[in-house]
Formats: sequence, C-alpha cells, structure tokens
Amino acid sequence: MSKRILFVLTEASSALMHRKELIYESMENNLEVSVIFLENKNNTDLSILESQGINFYDFGFKRKNLGFFSIIIFIFKFLSLVKRGRYSIVHSFGIYNFIVCSISLSLFKGPKLVATIAGRGSLFLNKKYFISGNISRLVIKSFLTKNKDLNMIFHNQSDLDYLVSNPSLKKYHLIRGSGVDINLFRPNNKFENDIIQVAYIGRFISDKGVNDFIAVAKKITKTNPNVIFNLIGSIDIGNPSSLSPKEIKKLSKYKNINLFNVDQHDMPNQYNKIHIVCLPSKHEGLPRVLIEAGASEIACIASDVPGCNEVIVDGLNGYLFEYGDLNKFENLLLALIENKNLRIQFGKKARELVKSNFDIKKILKQHMSLYRKIINE
Repeated sequence: MSKRILFVLTEASSALMHRKELIYESMENNLEVSVIFLENKNNTDLSILESQGINFYDFGFKRKNLGFFSIIIFIFKFLSLVKRGRYSIVHSFGIYNFIVCSISLSLFKGPKLVATIAGRGSLFLNKKYFISGNISRLVIKSFLTKNKDLNMIFHNQSDLDYLVSNPSLKKYHLIRGSGVDINLFRPNNKFENDIIQVAYIGRFISDKGVNDFIAVAKKITKTNPNVIFNLIGSIDIGNPSSLSPKEIKKLSKYKNINLFNVDQHDMPNQYNKIHIVCLPSKHEGLPRVLIEAGASEIACIASDVPGCNEVIVDGLNGYLFEYGDLNKFENLLLALIENKNLRIQFGKKARELVKSNFDIKKILKQHMSLYRKIINE
C-alpha cells in the first residue's frame, strides 16, 4: 500500500493492549504509521513504538478534563499534525475522538477518516449524561450523513443500529472486536483442583456489573467455602461509576474475595488459573475478556446485553441472564460451580466459536482490506 496512516487513540496502556497488533499489521502491509495518544495516565513506556519506527504523539490530556477548551487544543494540535504528515487515512477509536476528528477534518480537506465505535459507554448509558448523550448521538448522525469520506466500524450490530439511520450504505462496517491471538490464549488442564476460581476481569465500574459480581460473591461464599471470587483489574477514577478506594478497602474483610491488579502481559497465565469468568455488564462493544476466556476454554456467564450476547450463545458456550437479575445470575453460577463436566463442555465449545469468529488474523485481514479499498478509491 505504501501510504501513511494516523491512529488516534485515547489512553496509552489500554490502547496498546487492544490495538498493538493492528498497528504492527499496518506496518507489515507497507503503511507508514503514526499514533496519537490523548492520555498516558499510567506513564506507559512508549519506547517500544519508537524502536519499531513508529512516530507517536502524547497530547497530554486528562480524560476527566476533556471539556470545550481541550477540544480547541485537540483540534489545533491535530490539524497541525495532519497538515505536516500528509496522511492517507486517519483512524480514530472512541466516540470523543471520532467527533473531534470529524470537526477537524471538516476544516481541512485531507485524509479519509475511519472511525471505530467500540461501544457506547457511559455517555449513552449513564442517566447523568442523558442530555449530552442525546446531543452526541445527533452530532454523530449529522457527521455520518454529511461526510462522504467517512468509514465507520462497529463492533456489534446493536450499536450500528442505534447510531446509523441507513445501515445498508457501504461505508458502515461490522468488524467484531479487536480479535485475540488463539495461540497466546490457550487452554490447560485446570479442573483437578477442588477449589473453584471465579473471576471478574476489567475495570471496577458499576456499568460493567462489578457491584453485582460482588453481591453474588458474598452470598455464594457463605455456603460454598471452596469457591474463590477474584476481581482482576483496577478502579477507574475518571469514570463516574467506578468503585472508590474506600469501597475496595472494605472488601479486604472477605477472605474468599481477592483483588488483583495484573499486568496485561500476564493475562494468558491468569486465565489458566480460572474456572469461570463472569461479566454482568450493562452494555458492551464486544467484550475482549469473554473472547480471551473462550480461547482459554473457560465457561462464561454474562448479562444478555449487546456485545455479550454476540460472544455467548446461551446454553452452548456459557450462560446469559437479564441484566440486574441477581437471583438468575447466582443460580446459573452455582450450576457451573457444581458441574465440572458442563464447565468443560462450555469451554471447548467457546474455543471453537472464538477460532471461527474472533481470531486476530481474521480481524486484521478485515482491517487491511478496508484500508486498501480506501487508498485505492
């Protein structure tokens, strides 16, 4: 292809975890790659990008302060970079980045915009943001209608239907997630131990159901001392539904509830210690945790919401329950805890489905095909 592409990503550590393979695959396909990070809250070492010949730019924003003045600064920095870089494609990730990149590129006729909407997030789900969420939806629909050079990628059908008035148009694409490396996430024999390890993996925010997971954990451990509940992840101070440090501290009194902040590179090993993964989330784009767990042959339980129900087929590779129905959640979890053979059956079927639908090679091929089409237009 021998052209230039600029990726616009939000938080450095999270972005590299989900998009690193896409960045490297773009280079393998002769695209000259640059990357913008809005924020690097964990001070992630980005020298690995530099060593690969990738130009990166840390805009130094804080997510909780992304207001009007930040948008003006973003537009100024972004346009300055785009004008110098002569990019063929700008690929943004997330709703905020999409809106600001769309505004910027409406002021400068340059690269084609590809925008990935990985999920609606708190902006559309939290009642606190009801007005701003609906305004954002109208803004997005306006850009979709007017920008002929825009290509949109959605991770699930529900988000596409929610934001797009005419989904039959060719500029809308359904690419199911960022994919996982099925050779990295592999099963091992974890069913010989009498202790059952149940895990919630992700940010400790109520929108992802962490409070429901904790509530069910407290009930089950009262009568099942052989079950250990693990919260693997961290709080997210910039998110309005995050658990507070005080709430986290209170959990230390429960001996069968453990908290871990695990390096992402160690997650394949962590999955090999887990028997059941739970994601009682309010809404998802396409939950990577369920795909990684499936590749590792782990039975999963998730709420029956967009994203989750595109990975879990109820009764085939896991269980689904109505979001917020804690009694159903508890009963399904107990059924898996008590039935080793069912866990194994679900796990094997889960890996089959991941290999068919979410293999990283397939996802990267879809992206490269789209980039090639845009460049050749």
